[in-house]
Amino acid sequence: MKPWYFLILLLYMLTACRKDRTKPVTGNDCRSSCYILAGTIIDTPGKFGLAGVELELRSTYSGYTFHNPLNILAKTVTDNNGKYRFSVPSGSVDLNRNYLSVVLKKTTYFYRTPDEKLGLYDTKFKPDSAITVNAAMFRQATMDIKLEISRPFAPNTFSFYYDYGSKTAHGYNVNPEDAGKLYNVTTAGDMKTIIFWDIDKVRYKDSLTVPAGQKGTYTIKF
Repeated sequence: MKPWYFLILLLYMLTACRKDRTKPVTGNDCRSSCYILAGTIIDTPGKFGLAGVELELRSTYSGYTFHNPLNILAKTVTDNNGKYRFSVPSGSVDLNRNYLSVVLKKTTYFYRTPDEKLGLYDTKFKPDSAITVNAAMFRQATMDIKLEISRPFAPNTFSFYYDYGSKTAHGYNVNPEDAGKLYNVTTAGDMKTIIFWDIDKVRYKDSLTVPAGQKGTYTIKF
């Protein structure tokens, strides 16, 4: 085989492997031997079922690979009560080699952190046995956090989280040269954002509430 033939063949194989495998199916096409996932998406802080959330059930290879193609198993939308349901053939994914996740999309909302997926890594699926997974989505707001550093200090950190649990925490490293630095971050609207930082092993904590769709500001003084 001539060298340029081999090069063309190699490029074709790499291109073919990079194609995303998508299946334009609804979430309830399966009728027997199905993996079933259902639940409710909740507005936070309203605590009511959130209608019109677009959900994608995805499969991702759990081992190492040069390129991990996107494999969308099914799509659905929450009903007026925020409920959703997926029912996909158990033969459509090998759960010994892949894990499932759900992407949640709704304008002006986000799940836990922007672009984060609902991971189902430890969920034990069995054919025709429904698994219930509920999730909360946050109303989107933004916040400018400014650092004022008036004295020399050792490298430090500051963090913030929404008043919904520490799993929403975001941490940042701070160095003396970061004086005047501005961090533009996404936060949960209409609920408290708790900000905390340490100076000389003493923890300081404060909070503010930013209305959904608006921007808040906060200055941390070191």
